[in-house]
Amino acid sequence: MAVRKTSSGSAAQVAKIRLQNEESLSDVAHKLFKDRRLAPLLGDLNPEVGHGKLPAGTVVKVPSKQQAQQFAARMGFTLGYDPAKGGATTAKRRWNKVNAASAPAGHGANNDPVQLAELFVGQGIPADQAAKRIVALCDTEALEAALAERRVPEAVARHAIALKHRMWLRPRIKALVSILTSAQAPAGRLRSWQAAAAQPEEMVRILNGLLLPAPVQQAWLQAAHQVSDMVATATTLAEYDDSVRAHRQKAAGFDEPARAALVDAIVDGIDPLSDERTDALGGRGARAAFDRHMGMLEKTCRALLDNLDDTPGDILGAVVVGEGGATPKPWPVLDRILRLIGDDLAQAHAGVVDRGLAAFFANKNAGPRVSDAPRLTAADLVHQAARVAKVADDHGGIPDRLAPSVVALFALYRPQPEQAGSEAQKKQRRRGRFEKSALQKRDATFHVDVALSVLDELLDLATDHAELGRRAKRLKPPIKKGAATLLQQWRTPLQVLMRHASPVGKALLVAAVALDPELGPTLARGSGVEAAKGLAQTHGTTTLTMAITRYADRS
Repeated sequence: MAVRKTSSGSAAQVAKIRLQNEESLSDVAHKLFKDRRLAPLLGDLNPEVGHGKLPAGTVVKVPSKQQAQQFAARMGFTLGYDPAKGGATTAKRRWNKVNAASAPAGHGANNDPVQLAELFVGQGIPADQAAKRIVALCDTEALEAALAERRVPEAVARHAIALKHRMWLRPRIKALVSILTSAQAPAGRLRSWQAAAAQPEEMVRILNGLLLPAPVQQAWLQAAHQVSDMVATATTLAEYDDSVRAHRQKAAGFDEPARAALVDAIVDGIDPLSDERTDALGGRGARAAFDRHMGMLEKTCRALLDNLDDTPGDILGAVVVGEGGATPKPWPVLDRILRLIGDDLAQAHAGVVDRGLAAFFANKNAGPRVSDAPRLTAADLVHQAARVAKVADDHGGIPDRLAPSVVALFALYRPQPEQAGSEAQKKQRRRGRFEKSALQKRDATFHVDVALSVLDELLDLATDHAELGRRAKRLKPPIKKGAATLLQQWRTPLQVLMRHASPVGKALLVAAVALDPELGPTLARGSGVEAAKGLAQTHGTTTLTMAITRYADRS
């Protein structure tokens, strides 16, 4: 053993040993330091010796104890700690952190899969856990080479191969499920039909890859061309002012109810191709058959995804290489889809899957309103940021506009009697008075008839209010009818302060919307009622909570 003087004058041992038997660097680390995890450090110190068993007589450089401890600290473990023999909790946590499957990419990229496998198996770690750690800690090329040469123990290798197959399949199945789900939604339907109208040949290839029967394909593509043209014309008409739009719609033949409803939906900012509007435009049969096929395919893929961890590796391997036709059902379905459009699925990502089948065109020119970006671009991020900012502004603006009307209407509906006591007591009684009327227990039944009668009473009482009276007197019958329709269709519970809005609470919100100078006129249209329902559900909790506070603070 040689001793070298450092520049600082302190002695640091730099040892060279000669192997007496055929041993590996992992064996040397175990003999000298009782810890095989130092094998990568020995590999760095001896780059010329290679991996695997070394012949007897080979000279090997070994680190000092200080160097070994520094390496262990960098790698996040305690030198000499053996998880199989127990030990301190802190050391266990460090070990688990280093070997967890979520370790950062590239961590331990110089680790030898064979040495790690010998280490884990020697410590009594189960084969599936050992495989998970090896896949996380080793470079992909080194791991594949070791598996191909069968130098990793068979049990560990089997689990490692299955894990890599799952890692290959899982994102593709997830992307397929998301695309199928969004393709059946109104927004995804619009994007898909626009893409089909722009590139019909490419869409036929995608539909074949999704195993859609030829008759359903033909009807779906025909509806895509017709409805996409209508949406394009309706989008142009929606840009005109109200005073000009009616004349333009009549000249373009969009004055009939179905097409007029399409224009109104675009004006009101809701999905134009809802199921009802799509059916009214003549796409009922094509839409229903398409959604039925995609729904069954989505259900099948979800089942495969749920059972992916329990599926044997040989089945997964056959699907990965495109030979899954003889595997148990329903794996042949996925095998055929992957063989036809597997490359397209590999390119689909979270930024495009909400576009329906148009997500397959993420890297192609798919026509209007379909991005050609292979991944999220700066424009996509700017668009999303603007949308989030708009939602934030709405949350700050809509409740501020509606809450005063809710307070004024409640004051008319439940006149406040004379109160005695301190201001704090009066405030508490006012708060309790509002909450008792506007809220109810979660398990209480919501009576629509009661809400409708309260709505009629509120609109009648509003005519006597100083500020709301002028608006209430100008309410036209279509707006009142739309307000009643909104209240009848709004069946989703509205959670406020750990309770739900009562019939009085919902009637207050709907009356405030009807009396709003901007929101009220939209209730005369069916699409306006649909937009107002989403608006009330989104901002109702904040509006009622703000109204409760403002009513309690009234003097």
